[in-house]
Amino acid sequence: MLKCRDLTEKAQVCHRTGNYDGSYDLFCHLLAAIETDPYTTNVSEMRATVTANIASALQFLGQEELAKEIYERSLAEFEKVPVGWLTWLYYGNLSEKRMDYIRARLENIAKGEKPDGSTYQDGTGRTRHWSKEEMEGTDGNWSFFSPYSWLYGGYQPVGNGQSVEARPTPVSTAA
Repeated sequence: MLKCRDLTEKAQVCHRTGNYDGSYDLFCHLLAAIETDPYTTNVSEMRATVTANIASALQFLGQEELAKEIYERSLAEFEKVPVGWLTWLYYGNLSEKRMDYIRARLENIAKGEKPDGSTYQDGTGRTRHWSKEEMEGTDGNWSFFSPYSWLYGGYQPVGNGQSVEARPTPVSTAA
């Protein structure tokens, strides 16, 4: 079985490159791995995040009613997630920021709109935009001044023989 980090990275690559079937499948596998972990049997921010990512994939696939149900499940989980005082001091109430993001997605469903595939919420609760290169899965992000790109070497072009799932990717929230 793949490690959770590997599943997360692969699911996020699928999600940001528009492979929502693959994203849905991998996030479901990740949720199953989380559910079988005895340390996540209580309230879990990770479970709530992955559940929201599954709902996001379903929303992009046109399964709005199922996405709505799963978003609501994620909201209920986030309501129970405690935010540490240090986290709150640096970033604010991350659970509330995540719930606001999910509520905006629920509003999209109510209006019959698809969400913007170029945006995501990062680990600090900020809404960010994927670059064109990230969405295409192509190279273009390597920088001498960025140690992160030293580690990952930038993104590999899709046509170089590697599948999207085989490329290393950054870890962030896809929903």
